[in-house]
Amino acid sequence: MSHKLGLQVHLDGARLMNATVALQCSPREMTQFCDSISMCFSKGLGAPAGAIVAGDKDFIDRARRMRKALGGGMRQVGILAAAAFVAMENYETKIAADHTNARRIAEAVQALRSPFVYADYPETNFVMLKLCGVPANEVLDQLNTVTPSEEEHHGRGIIVRGFSWANGTQIRLVTHCNISDEDTTWAIKKIAWVAHHLTQRKPASSKMAAV
Repeated sequence: MSHKLGLQVHLDGARLMNATVALQCSPREMTQFCDSISMCFSKGLGAPAGAIVAGDKDFIDRARRMRKALGGGMRQVGILAAAAFVAMENYETKIAADHTNARRIAEAVQALRSPFVYADYPETNFVMLKLCGVPANEVLDQLNTVTPSEEEHHGRGIIVRGFSWANGTQIRLVTHCNISDEDTTWAIKKIAWVAHHLTQRKPASSKMAAV
């Protein structure tokens, strides 16, 4: 439709590779109707920095000229390019592992049957913890705090970092290449510990209990 109207389509592909792995298709197939795309090598792929813009020759020529006019040129960028090449090695396997770990967390949260926290089945590496009767900041504080009793129970301190989402009604957790299977197991234990102590402190909500 956009092309019929003389409009061009740009894809912000920050998480392009996560999408292609989840949908089991190639990047070429995913972007076949786009005139230009951008892709990040740090999000999902794990490079320390770096992104690319792709399009036809005329588009790239204009992009290079605009980048130079705006002072965006860089020197000695080979080290960033090298990191991007490493990030792309076997990316399907690495990203699939991230998605699996995200599903493990979501399934473990569902199995808790907590009246305060629930998780939908994630398609990629984002786990959205849905909260009821407790604000995200309170849960995040507990996920980021190690108490003596918890450390004694687990034999170690565990911290899970997340982000408040949807006006404090959800928490977003992200699995990535630096989160191992073992890390995921410990994260699940931490979430279960926090959910258990929320249940002890607060009255159950019938709204979430009915989910």
